[in-house]
Amino acid sequence: MKYKKTMIGIGLALILLAAYWGAKTYIERSAKKEVDREIEKMASFAEIRYRRLRFDLFDQRFTLEGIHLAPRLLDERFIIDTLSVDRPKGGSDSPVRIHLKIHGFRPDPAQKGHFLKPFLEDMGYANASAHMECDASYDERKHILQIARLRLGADKMGDATVMLRVENLNLDQMKSIPKNAVLLLAMASAVSVSKAEVIYTDDSLMPNVHRLLARRKNRSVDAHIDDLDRQMALLIQKETDPGARGVLERIRTFVRTPDRITVRLNPQRPVSVLQLFMVRNLAGMIALLGMDVSLR
Repeated sequence: MKYKKTMIGIGLALILLAAYWGAKTYIERSAKKEVDREIEKMASFAEIRYRRLRFDLFDQRFTLEGIHLAPRLLDERFIIDTLSVDRPKGGSDSPVRIHLKIHGFRPDPAQKGHFLKPFLEDMGYANASAHMECDASYDERKHILQIARLRLGADKMGDATVMLRVENLNLDQMKSIPKNAVLLLAMASAVSVSKAEVIYTDDSLMPNVHRLLARRKNRSVDAHIDDLDRQMALLIQKETDPGARGVLERIRTFVRTPDRITVRLNPQRPVSVLQLFMVRNLAGMIALLGMDVSLR
């Protein structure tokens, strides 16, 4: 009897294991077809290749591994070790909720690069890689993108947390932009920001930027920072708006002694991309966006 129960247990375990792998394989194959279709739609924006797609049945998470990314508008190539997306939740009458994680984002070491890669190497970040985690939702009916939390970081550079609400963002129309310049102008007048917050904590990025710029001017770092400080002081002196002066003063402090800075945008009404290009002065830009800057 004991032997029989053991064999039944083993049989059930094998059946469950086979069912798990069968379901996992089916979902992975179906997902691969869908991912490949989406990549094909994005071909006008970027060339994208990946080595493998896998699916975790328990966590309901898709992961792409070994991604190679080549944006059409940039003469740069990038590598992403892993990109993980939890199976989207919601839909139909409610916003789609998305959780996304990227690990190991960096310039392709096999490519020379024309700007970003040499710039990072000059600052001592030749082997640095970035990571990202994002919780967001998108309302397909109202065309509202809400980024509840976007965390960005890079090895020994710094970390940023972003919150953002974008309105009138039609993701389906965006796919047609490269083939329709008129659509780009129409979206620029429609897509708008209604709220945003960026918190950035510096590690070594700002000091290394100062060192790089000072070296290119054949000046000492202290002389370079003093020169920037004088330019900021002149800009503040010329500014008559008290709100703009306060924002510039705090930015000036951060540039000289970088630590943590928070930038908040809280406009009275959503501000379109086109409106931003039409503003002619800094005070007008700060007022339009309802911008506030604070330091740690």
